Amino acid sequence: MKKISAIILPMMLAAFMLIGSPAIISKADGTSYPVTDGEELRLLSYNIAQGVSAPGTITLQNDITVTKNIWLASDVTLDLNGHTLTGNTNGSILFTDATYGENKGGFEKYKNITIKNGNIKKADSVATGMVIIGHATNVVVDHVNFSGAVDCHMLELGACKKATITNCTFKDGKYSTAEDKGAYEALSLDIASEGNFSVKPFDDTACEDVAVSACIFEGVPRAFGAHRIQAGHFFNNISVKGCTFKNILGTAIETIGWTNSIVDGNTLDGVGFGVDCRPSDKQVGGNPGSYDANITISNNTITLKTSKGKTPCGIRISGILNSKTLLGGYKVTDNKVLGPHAYAVYAGYVKNSTISGTTTEGASINGIRVEYCDGVTVSGNTISKTKGTKSPHGIALISNNNDLVKENTITNPGAVGIFIQGSQNGQIIGNTIKKAKTYGITVCKNAVVSLIAENTIVKPKKNGIDVQGKKSQILTTRGNKITKPGNRPYGGNGKYLAADEGILTLKKGKSSTISTYGQKGKTKYSTEDKSIATVDSKGKIVTKGKGTTTVTAKKGKYSAQVTITVK
Repeated sequence: MKKISAIILPMMLAAFMLIGSPAIISKADGTSYPVTDGEELRLLSYNIAQGVSAPGTITLQNDITVTKNIWLASDVTLDLNGHTLTGNTNGSILFTDATYGENKGGFEKYKNITIKNGNIKKADSVATGMVIIGHATNVVVDHVNFSGAVDCHMLELGACKKATITNCTFKDGKYSTAEDKGAYEALSLDIASEGNFSVKPFDDTACEDVAVSACIFEGVPRAFGAHRIQAGHFFNNISVKGCTFKNILGTAIETIGWTNSIVDGNTLDGVGFGVDCRPSDKQVGGNPGSYDANITISNNTITLKTSKGKTPCGIRISGILNSKTLLGGYKVTDNKVLGPHAYAVYAGYVKNSTISGTTTEGASINGIRVEYCDGVTVSGNTISKTKGTKSPHGIALISNNNDLVKENTITNPGAVGIFIQGSQNGQIIGNTIKKAKTYGITVCKNAVVSLIAENTIVKPKKNGIDVQGKKSQILTTRGNKITKPGNRPYGGNGKYLAADEGILTLKKGKSSTISTYGQKGKTKYSTEDKSIATVDSKGKIVTKGKGTTTVTAKKGKYSAQVTITVK
């Protein structure tokens, strides 16, 4: 007994000397600690962090105000018990400090930390994160309402693994400006690096396995996410599901440096920017190189509002601009974008990704814009009423390789339905474009399109399909149905071959002659199935039997294919 006292007493005295005058520690029933005032909570949390008191559940018995930081330690649950913890600390309210105890990095310093059932409010005006948790595994924040942040994060996680943030509210902060910047994220994911995170050691560990669900973010400049990417250290398996974002001045969700993650089923109402995957040049550490992000953004409803920050956009997927590095594996599907926006979906420096099922109306530039990308599929999107003064095309493809644009519906675009500039080896198949203010499809500025096929273009004000510039090309046209164009079905001074009718339906035994325009020179004709229809050297088709086949007219490397159905 004497030996135990000899060990514990100096430790407690040392603790008291560091902290100040000792407060009475609440009597604990096992590892359950009811607390009634701020000083009691402060001293108890310090003693647990120092190993003087056993970890356990700390339960508030009433509203409490603290004037100094509260330490968080392993195997501790802070049960706010429906009460409010107010911080007037001129700093953080709750935090893990890795300078205490064994200074392990990675996720190994702390484990099993829970904060639940109440309110955390900042009362001072110092711009320091309210709750900071670092180098920890198994973190739970459940049914906590955060408020009162001053130019800072409300909850900041760095180097955390297996973290669950659920049914929390983040709102009513105070901010010096309306800027959309990383320091203002209400819920922030960070990398443990010097100058970016406050909990040592600085070993560049990012967060993994973080689930954010059923939370509400309201009235903050930026809501949730990560804004930094570090070579070799990515945020992995992050999920944001079923959350509500209201009146966000800037970006609602920022997925910088995320991999193998999902943003699904969220409602973003009155936000300046929806979901952003693009890092700024200043927030890229080292050379991450090209990699697959594998991020799914699905089933979200995004209503934008006018913003003084970034150009308003529903969803932006992106590689790394300063090094022109392409990132892959984005899947953007079944999202709805409303309100004043420049783009519903924007993709830049992206590879092997999909944009599908988007519904959008009223984009001021493009419904969907894809530029400097490789292997992006744009399919099954519904775009209407693009409008504005900056070439409001339905879909714009700029300087890409291997685009596949199929089965989209574009109605009343303010300029071109599908605009292709400088892109190579793309395919435009099975789209419906109605009432384009200029052209249905435009190919320009040295773009080379492999195939434009089976598109339905109704009442374009000018040409149905227009190829502009002598180096712009369509290698193959097939089965396009162009109805009531303002000028011609096809036009422009580029290189292509087109048939006057892309689809023909004939009765058995009847004939028709194909007329082509575009490339000059001798035309060679062929048929895919002579048992259905034959074609002679002048383009005359004679039907032989019931079925569907393709007749091809060819001049050099350019071809026009006509779909023939015999009944």
